[in-house]
Amino acid sequence: MLNSQGSINESLQWYVMLNPHPQLLDFQLQRENIRQHAQREAGLPLLEYFIPYCFLKHQSGNTNGNKTDIVENANNLRQDFHDFVFIHSTKRQIDQLVESEWNKSMRSRLRYYRDRCGRDVIISDEEMNTLISVFSELRLRFSFGLPVQDLGPDVKVQIRKEGSFQGQTARIIEVKHTANGISLKLGIPMFNGMKELKLSGLTLEDIQAEDITTDIIGTLYFQDKEKALTDILEHRVKHTETDETRHQDNTMLNNTFLYSYVTINDPLLSARFHALMLICATLRFDRESVKILIQRVKTQLESDTAFPPETLAWLNFSLYISTRDADYRTAGKQCIQQHPNTASSTLRRLMSLVCLMRSKRKRKKLHSSNIQH
Repeated sequence: MLNSQGSINESLQWYVMLNPHPQLLDFQLQRENIRQHAQREAGLPLLEYFIPYCFLKHQSGNTNGNKTDIVENANNLRQDFHDFVFIHSTKRQIDQLVESEWNKSMRSRLRYYRDRCGRDVIISDEEMNTLISVFSELRLRFSFGLPVQDLGPDVKVQIRKEGSFQGQTARIIEVKHTANGISLKLGIPMFNGMKELKLSGLTLEDIQAEDITTDIIGTLYFQDKEKALTDILEHRVKHTETDETRHQDNTMLNNTFLYSYVTINDPLLSARFHALMLICATLRFDRESVKILIQRVKTQLESDTAFPPETLAWLNFSLYISTRDADYRTAGKQCIQQHPNTASSTLRRLMSLVCLMRSKRKRKKLHSSNIQH
């Protein structure tokens, strides 16, 4: 039996290493394998390594010279991994590589990739297989970089789409509402959380929610988020923002909008939810999502559903905030004035804020008799 230190030194692990000259390093590692094979050094297996930059060649585009999204993302990913090399080795063997004469003679040396605590980053066989599959398939649009910060509590989902990532847990880092439906960007942590693999363009059919169900989208959720969004609107309307509040507001907006992918079957809750998300998208200056959400809110407002006055007010005020059409502001105010006992303090404060917001002038329609031929 080996002691714990001996076990660490002799067991094969995938070590994450760095070197800014991947092609030169590939040449040196090939030479190292040839040398070891020739000398048949006892106890040292041939090096198994993976250099993404050398494995994934630069793509020039199609025959017309036009770059597709997949080609562009592949080239970006190759560049993102420029300095990385993954070596399946023992601790003793990897130390010998680092201390070798050829490495010490290089201007930029092979070195360990370490986490925030200064520990060597070692990844599992499963994570390595996934990484190799990513470079082999290139069927998903993806990127690789530092973890996205300031999202608030992670919204976790499980990937159902067939491919390298099926069954893996990821977090939602961006939600976009498009004409074709909801588009998600997911993040999968890599290398002890030091990096994050980002998958773009996934749909609701590609995921299974883990930590959130429609059950939590209830009264308390709306009360909390509506108050928070009204606070942010007040900062904007009354120009009381500071650098600190602006940062906090943006973090809250981003975190709130992560939940906008949720489908709510109850028509009353769904209307209130879409009004909330429309305000959120507007405050985030997310024009594409605003455009889609305006249509959803309008559809709900024009439906045959008998909404309570408070919900009607939120629908109209959300449309006013996003379009500045004064008719929506008037309709929202009438809902509150005709049913004063149903309006919450947050809704009353929202009404006072929208009254301070300047509306857009409507263009007058020209009658045919006034048009000069």
